[in-house]
Amino acid sequence: RDGGPFRAGPEEAGLLAAAGVHGIQLDKVIFQEVREKLAALKVRYPWLTVLVAGGINDKNAESYSDPNVDGIVTSSLYYGKPMDLGCRIEPL
Repeated sequence: RDGGPFRAGPEEAGLLAAAGVHGIQLDKVIFQEVREKLAALKVRYPWLTVLVAGGINDKNAESYSDPNVDGIVTSSLYYGKPMDLGCRIEPL
């Protein structure tokens, strides 16, 4: 492989970790369904970095919070309601 992305399901994550992959991203999975498999995976491969992604936003991000998840990936912040920010610069 050229080092680019490789698509696999949660079942293949253990094979990838055993082959030396340093990190995986679980994308568009129902997290509650893979939580136990992920816990077992992290016991066997504690160095493995695990990211979760796909459909995560401010309403459901907490449900992806887990000791075996190293990071949450989301682009929903880019689609949030705009805010009017300002600042005042004053001499000291």
